[in-house]
Amino acid sequence: MWGGLKRWWQHRGHTRPEMATGCIEKFNWDYLKVMWYRLERSEIEKTIKGFENKIIRLENKKETNNFLKKLLK
Repeated sequence: MWGGLKRWWQHRGHTRPEMATGCIEKFNWDYLKVMWYRLERSEIEKTIKGFENKIIRLENKKETNNFLKKLLK
């Protein structure tokens, strides 16, 4: 949730680099509500049970960036 708020704060009123041209960053209460009331970790674990061999878990931004670099090679 904090990452979403930080991204909004940094780009509010402007277009983020990954967004389409002319698409202005704006605050969305519905999105905030989804982030706030997201599934608890135990519920997520139950949901993905049985799919462990099909899921790649990336715990932080560094892992995500490294994974994406490997994909692009």
